[in-house]
Amino acid sequence: MIPAIRYTVSDARPDFPVASTLTWGNDFSLGKLDDPARGCLATTVGVVVLSEGGDRVYRPGTGGSPPTDVTAELGLATKSKAATAGDFNGDGRLDLASWDGNRLQLIPGNADGVFGKPVDEDGLAECCSLDALNGRLVAGTTDGVTLLVPGANGGFQRSRLSANTASLGPGGTCAVADFNEDGAPDIVQVFAYGLVFYAGSHEPGVFAESVITEVDIVKHPTAVVCGDYDTDGQLDLMVGGIGGSTLLIRGEDGGWMNVIDETGELGAASGLGQGDDVVVAACASDVNGDGRQCAALFHAASGPSLFFNRGFACFGIARSLDLSESRLPAAESLGTGQMTGLLSDLNGDLAPDMLAVDRQQGVWAVFGEEERSRRFQAVVSLADPASGPLTVTAVMGKRRLGMWVIRPGEPTTVNLPRAGPLNLRWKRSDGTSASRALVVTRPTPVAL
Repeated sequence: MIPAIRYTVSDARPDFPVASTLTWGNDFSLGKLDDPARGCLATTVGVVVLSEGGDRVYRPGTGGSPPTDVTAELGLATKSKAATAGDFNGDGRLDLASWDGNRLQLIPGNADGVFGKPVDEDGLAECCSLDALNGRLVAGTTDGVTLLVPGANGGFQRSRLSANTASLGPGGTCAVADFNEDGAPDIVQVFAYGLVFYAGSHEPGVFAESVITEVDIVKHPTAVVCGDYDTDGQLDLMVGGIGGSTLLIRGEDGGWMNVIDETGELGAASGLGQGDDVVVAACASDVNGDGRQCAALFHAASGPSLFFNRGFACFGIARSLDLSESRLPAAESLGTGQMTGLLSDLNGDLAPDMLAVDRQQGVWAVFGEEERSRRFQAVVSLADPASGPLTVTAVMGKRRLGMWVIRPGEPTTVNLPRAGPLNLRWKRSDGTSASRALVVTRPTPVAL
């Protein structure tokens, strides 16, 4: 309550949204996958849908046109269960790291924009999640974290970050971000009954001793989304998996707390992380375009869950986006469950759209519509794809909008409620503070 009062008295135009301003317009079928989908990434080359039968890349349309399948054009032939983007060979171009269930491969991006043949390949028996970290790879496993550096003669140099996770239950999915704001990305690994924190250092590949926090999360975490949902200046974790979803925030002492029962309609809909729901994917969202961070949840046996943030981690159900109320063909196909999904602008109109794969492996684009044009956006990316991720705080005047984790090859949209000044703040790799001030009056690309 106190943060809300401070916001009300300090902001010239305070507001607390009571409903979603976005609705679904039309939809578009993007065909069918040969095998089940395992995830998706919104990258600079398009939305990459991971599938055991062959990954697909869908390039967003422009001027309201739907996305197109450019997999063959880009020469991508991976079959991924996990993947991430980054510059892993130091040539300044975006590469893809792909794990197919047995092997880890690096697929280089060529100068002509086409992906080449795998240049590094190595066996990897397990991978709960795959992330880029300053040109290296972070693979989450059930018993720790594997760090992988591409070798000069092929293959990978490996090292392990281990912790006693026996009492933490199933899990192993990682989030990579600068949680302690020292400029060095850290690793948080999430399990059913706790999480493990590995603090990064300014020496590449070196991490501090693990710190374990025991806290009930969900029965089996499979998806993690970072954001500052309560705008207190610290990164939080939205976690989904078997059992539903939950929200982890940090107190003044830096300790993690499960506050899902204090998050409004999100808590009521989540089963408090201990229900029968199965969240198969999650992504960052801002369905109202007001800069308040939230997450979209995709489910194995029910329609997607979309929420808006009233402010300070109090979430409301975006009822205007409930597929059970829609007559679209996609609504019938996706309403009984999805294999994966995300929100991104798929047709160039600046409003968030949904790309999701139904249980029959059909790929759908569902386009968002709203009366107010989303003109006030900063699209933030990393100038060097071999760097990052970078944790960035966005401030508009006296109002802190939130914190975003900018990953290599994955541009991130920061919405503003109105035109005006925007200040982006972050820590450099040497720990010093940096900022970028700009005035946003239209969609504005920003490379950090």
